[in-house]
Amino acid sequence: MDTKEKIIATAAKVFAELGFAGVRVDALSKRIGINKATFYYHFKSKREIFETVIVRNVQELQNEIDKRLSICKTAEEKLKSFIDVMFERKRQDVLLIVREIIGGGDNLSNEVILLISSIKERLEEILQEGKKEGGFKNDDTAFVMYFIIGVTDFFIMSDTFSKRFDKLQNGAFCKNVSKDEFVLKLKNTVLNFVKGV
Repeated sequence: MDTKEKIIATAAKVFAELGFAGVRVDALSKRIGINKATFYYHFKSKREIFETVIVRNVQELQNEIDKRLSICKTAEEKLKSFIDVMFERKRQDVLLIVREIIGGGDNLSNEVILLISSIKERLEEILQEGKKEGGFKNDDTAFVMYFIIGVTDFFIMSDTFSKRFDKLQNGAFCKNVSKDEFVLKLKNTVLNFVKGV
């Protein structure tokens, strides 16, 4: 891994752990094992490396969604695949975005915010396709997006906590529901909503 890639990979971990405000370039450089001059050779500022990390994160997610959707035949299959991809994200990637959203997104340029919104556009296309096919009645993209993201993000972020909670409370937090069962329930709930059932 070259120095630039090492900076990006380490920065992704540190921003996920501490958020934008909690990261200092000198501490980040030390953690990577480089000096600040080397950091600034590759990136002009903390904001630039942060945006680079976010852009890469979103582009990888977009690419995975597009790859999965390309082999689906129906809107229902596409919606299920979209949900699968959202559940397969790494905790670090979810934390990275959620921390920034909680902070108001002030550290992101308008271009990056628009790039993030492209994930919603993928979902909108699926819902519109489902309406054309005649299977979907509700195409409230914002509601469906918030619902999917809210549930998947919380599930991913709370994984460590829920395991600890379950151990202390004999499975009371998630009632010993497996991830597969949980994903299936979410898919059925979302499909029932968009089908107007």
